[in-house]
Amino acid sequence: MTPPAILPIAPATRRPLRIFPFDPMVDRFGRSAMADVPYERLDFPGPSGRLVEVIDYDGVRDCYYPPVNLDDPDILRNQGLDTIESDPRFHQQMVYAVVMRVLESFERGLGRPFRWRGTRRLRVFPHAFEGRNAYFDEDLFALLFGTFTADEDEPGANIPGQRVFTCLSHDIIAHECTHAVIKRLRPHYSTPTNPDVLAFHEGFADIVALLQHFTYPDIVAEHVASTRSSLSSSNSLVTLASQFGMASGTGQPLRSAVTAPTTGDYGATEEEHDRGAVLCAAVLGGFLRSYAESIADLVRLATSGSGVLQPGALHPDLVRRIADTACTTALRVSDICIRAFDYLPPVDVTFDDYLRALVTADHDMRTVDKDHLRANLIEEFRIRGIYPQHVASLSDLSLRLEPVESGRFPKALPFVPERLIESARELDRQRRTMRSSEQPDDDGPPRPTAHADGGASDWAAPDQQRTWAKALHAWATEHQEALQLDPSAPIQVAGFHTSLRLDADGYAQTHISLQLVQRDADSERDLGGITPLGGTTVIADGSGRVRYVIAKPLPTEANGRLEQLNAFAAGVEHRLRRPAWAADARTRIVNNLNLRSIDGRR
Repeated sequence: MTPPAILPIAPATRRPLRIFPFDPMVDRFGRSAMADVPYERLDFPGPSGRLVEVIDYDGVRDCYYPPVNLDDPDILRNQGLDTIESDPRFHQQMVYAVVMRVLESFERGLGRPFRWRGTRRLRVFPHAFEGRNAYFDEDLFALLFGTFTADEDEPGANIPGQRVFTCLSHDIIAHECTHAVIKRLRPHYSTPTNPDVLAFHEGFADIVALLQHFTYPDIVAEHVASTRSSLSSSNSLVTLASQFGMASGTGQPLRSAVTAPTTGDYGATEEEHDRGAVLCAAVLGGFLRSYAESIADLVRLATSGSGVLQPGALHPDLVRRIADTACTTALRVSDICIRAFDYLPPVDVTFDDYLRALVTADHDMRTVDKDHLRANLIEEFRIRGIYPQHVASLSDLSLRLEPVESGRFPKALPFVPERLIESARELDRQRRTMRSSEQPDDDGPPRPTAHADGGASDWAAPDQQRTWAKALHAWATEHQEALQLDPSAPIQVAGFHTSLRLDADGYAQTHISLQLVQRDADSERDLGGITPLGGTTVIADGSGRVRYVIAKPLPTEANGRLEQLNAFAAGVEHRLRRPAWAADARTRIVNNLNLRSIDGRR
């Protein structure tokens, strides 16, 4: 008699955790949601995983709060802690879950494992300081969240004088985490070389935070049922940080993506938050247009062809189908917005750069825009006055970045086959080690290692990094004219990434992105501390053949960019804005935490 087969137990792949999908005390549709995050063995205290480390140090009271052990059997069985606003351990769970969901969105959109530079993990301080703000601190490499009391006279839905925790705002966590990711993907976007650079930081962070709302299907379904499918009339789904805004005494959310657009919106302000809100509204406007078109057939079927919904509650099956369409459309928009990063120049980004990157990134995956998503995005940008000046028209093909003609680069990118093999090995290692606390095999890929050039591959061995960087530097020097690089300035290999994505037909496409940066340090003192930057992004296929060159040449008098930079630098502060009142709390964090020792654990 044949003995029964004993099959291995499948390892856990996901970890469900309870969170607030919107700000507490404001959401009318439910107090909690289940956030499904990738499963990984977590270090304790923490929670601390491969990308995120929660440190619950109170910078005002100079104390640590008890950490939560998310691998505790009781907590695992209960799918995390309950959503209790007064429990600091739930605050730790909340920030960990939301940050991990945002980072997973970037991994899916980029088509590659995400890594911070070197061996660092992003630190998250849920109770860093007293104040109405939260921000990403580049020097501490940390997300710092403040706490404050609600306004006594105009608290909105809050209790007058109630303690408000910014670490419980899904929108604020996602927004600040995105700032950290932008810093990783494009470090020089913190240097304000034109009015759009810092505004892009803010606008893109809002886009990510808003689209995260649509990753909770049950919550979306409740809004669809309540608003009878009109997402633009639903406050929670299309506004940001409602509790924060109301508790501050404004009587409204911090920002809204639903605005009445005009062609003057883009040039009306240079303040980064207001200008960034125009970018966010353009992307969300394109999403809402596409959503309305996508559910039109469902509405016609439900109304016998009239397209006019009758009074009364929608049928639950119709609600579910419409909600699924909203989530699917939002997921595609999110993927396009994130994927477009690979098509952006490494420096001096503008909103029209981003529009062309959006169109090209989606065109490479879907040649035919049969659901009109690209057309809707283009139209929403146009009616706000955002479009490139030197294109024949605003058609899909006209806005697409121009492919490199054959023969322009006689030599392909070096070491591409070896890089692809290493990328596959790293992806496989991550899949194994995320589910195990064991060390990788002796012959497996090395753990992440810091490197001097700040460039190509954070997980490759140092000698391999140097080999790749030298080969890429030699290739860039040989082709500097075609890459629009200045022969008189040094070339830095600032990034080298391999991505694997599935196109609309289900075929795997390999994309390689190379970032090259130049700087003119001699001109810095004449531009208010702003270093003139130039650079080029190179997009190649899996064989190393160059497909796109996205260049922003180093500013010179000859190309006119130095004069533009000079005019802009006269009235700008060379830094991302930080609240002055947070300085004392930040100093206490630096002085009272042994951050060097924390770094040494990695």
